[in-house]
Amino acid sequence: MINYSIVKRSVNANLIEINQAKSRINQAKKEGKTPQPADLALVKTEKQNAFAVAQYTGVMNIDKFSRHISSHGSVYSRADIAAILYLTVDCMREQLLEGKKIRLGDLGDFSVSLSSKGVEDPN
Repeated sequence: MINYSIVKRSVNANLIEINQAKSRINQAKKEGKTPQPADLALVKTEKQNAFAVAQYTGVMNIDKFSRHISSHGSVYSRADIAAILYLTVDCMREQLLEGKKIRLGDLGDFSVSLSSKGVEDPN
């Protein structure tokens, strides 16, 4: 079973403005002043959705994982399994850098992913 928790996150397109309004409200309260009605109204428009977030109970490195695999009655030793896993990682890195997508059955697809912020001038 996968362990998870539910978190609430704001999903408004104008989230920056809402957060700025929250800061102004907090500052006004801190100074003993009354917050601006426009800020209070803006904060009331905030919409939050619930999202599931995976919770991990630990991390298995290649050595721990190979020991776990060999404990399942494998005819291969822990060292053999670790060697294959290390070779798999090296070969996957090589193929991904060559622009390939790697499909490993039920384990899933592996591919390079990029993200960036847009700029006016790409130079």
